[in-house]
Parts: sequence; structure tokens; C-alpha cells
Amino acid sequence: MFTNQKPDLALIHIPRITVWGVGLIGDSVGLALKKNGSESERIGLGRDIGRLKIAQEIDAVDKIANDVTEGCLTVLTEAREIVIRQKNQRE
Repeated sequence: MFTNQKPDLALIHIPRITVWGVGLIGDSVGLALKKNGSESERIGLGRDIGRLKIAQEIDAVDKIANDVTEGCLTVLTEAREIVIRQKNQRE
């Protein structure tokens, strides 16, 4: 049964959450985590250092990185085609 009760994110302990792709969606995810009580370190991951710095300035993320191994949980907000292209370039 669905309820309108919000989950208590403070009860879910994930030390670090990586938001892959900072922009409208990624920033919103990071801000929502903080607003709803998550104490996880929010790491912004992406290719554009300018966008990463903006995300940090508006407090959407705590830390910025360019290596996906930083987080315990990764939230993918990039377009699928971009992720596939990056993966293929590494192989």
C-alpha cells in the first residue's frame, strides 16, 4: 500500500553517494539527499569541471571527482549514450 510518508534517510547509512552527472537532475538528487536528512558524503562525478564546481558551490555535492570508484552507491543521471560511449573509449 502506498503512503505519503517520507522515508527517514538518516536511518539508511551509506557512507558515500556518487552522483554521476551533475546538472539539473544530478544537482536535484544531491540537494534532495541533504534536504531529507541524508548524512552521506555526496560526491559529484563528471567530465565538466565547471559544472562540478557549480554543483559544489550550490551545495548539491560535498566533493567532486572524476573517478567512479569514489562512492559506495552511484546514482547515474547521465544520458545512457554518453555512459556507453565513455565505457567503450576505456576498453
